[in-house]
Amino acid sequence: MEKAKLIILALFSLFCSFDISRASDFLKTINHIPLMPGLIENPETALIFETPSGRIVEVSASGRLDQEYVIGFYEKTLPELGWGPLLDGEFFREDEILKLKLTPVTRRKGFLKVHFKIAPKHEK
Repeated sequence: MEKAKLIILALFSLFCSFDISRASDFLKTINHIPLMPGLIENPETALIFETPSGRIVEVSASGRLDQEYVIGFYEKTLPELGWGPLLDGEFFREDEILKLKLTPVTRRKGFLKVHFKIAPKHEK
């Protein structure tokens, strides 16, 4: 009976798992945030800071991608990882806020920089 429960649970998990299959990797700096295919993490931009109220982590990634495609990817995958939507480009999970800021790279036509920032809910 116990074995049957485990098999059912495994099958349920398989069919209900989040669709991050399009994500080839996760950010190294924020290892529970998917790195969208086509983006390359820029580790030199990483900032990790612990505060009494929680962590502050920032990093950026860039690539030749359409802004709407990037927004759609993160709007779909982040809720599947437990991040609830807030405002445009902002998500929450437990006591943290994740902010995404997308900016065109002016010196490289068609390139986009995605800045990721996690901070405690009450930090700005």
